Amino acid sequence: METDVLIVDEVVDVDSVDLPFGRRYGHQVVSISAEQLEALHAGKCLAIDAQGEYVVFIRLTSDEAPQSRHIANGSSRRSG
Repeated sequence: METDVLIVDEVVDVDSVDLPFGRRYGHQVVSISAEQLEALHAGKCLAIDAQGEYVVFIRLTSDEAPQSRHIANGSSRRSG
């Protein structure tokens, strides 16, 4: 089962780069604080307002969850 979470080395211009999950037409950078990261480790979720139109929920998963893909220099490899 493919995952919809990619680990990337840097933010890219989605208007000029096709990521492995297909063409996208906008992006938003979200940074989290140490306090928010700690909340994730404590079992909480983060709710993020994405572009004033969507909500993205972030939570930590168990070790049994599907692995994410790491994208670097145009290549894809599994993390873990």
